[in-house]
Amino acid sequence: MTRAYYKYQYVDSTVNPTYHKRICDLPYTTKVDSVIFDSQQEEFPFTSNIRVKYSTNNFVKPLADGGYEINLAGLCNHIIYENLDTANRHLDYYPDFVSQDAFKYFLKFDKPVTVVNAGDFNKEEKNNFGALKIKIVNAQPDVIMIESKLVVSSEKVEAKNIGDVGRLFSAIEKLNKGKLILK
Repeated sequence: MTRAYYKYQYVDSTVNPTYHKRICDLPYTTKVDSVIFDSQQEEFPFTSNIRVKYSTNNFVKPLADGGYEINLAGLCNHIIYENLDTANRHLDYYPDFVSQDAFKYFLKFDKPVTVVNAGDFNKEEKNNFGALKIKIVNAQPDVIMIESKLVVSSEKVEAKNIGDVGRLFSAIEKLNKGKLILK
């Protein structure tokens, strides 16, 4: 669904607007250097591998104590419906389609850093809707890995299980509104 947007900036107004957010469409200033299609299948499931090179000067903010703050907004644009009402749901939930979506970033620093608040975001859950894995760790003393993978495995979630959808969506919302603190 996103291939046309990456290639031609075509927007289908009938679908969730998140489908039209490229990996480099961040809520802070970015400069897109290149968008390269490494491969794209013309048959189902239409898999595409896209490499995007972009830069920003305000993604990592130095803190007064010598640490850093990373604005996580826009990094993991899984297709979700924000503020999903799970308390008053009477109808079954139908996701757009069965899918999987993964984001993985490696952030290299010029000195060793430690993630202070990764526990605020890390989550692993599998339920009637699908599975979510959010993992933020020190991959090396000077490298932070941010990984998020959402697997939607159900074509329908019964209304009585809407909490399963809500928990995964809430964790993604929290991640996308969060700030990572490094020391």
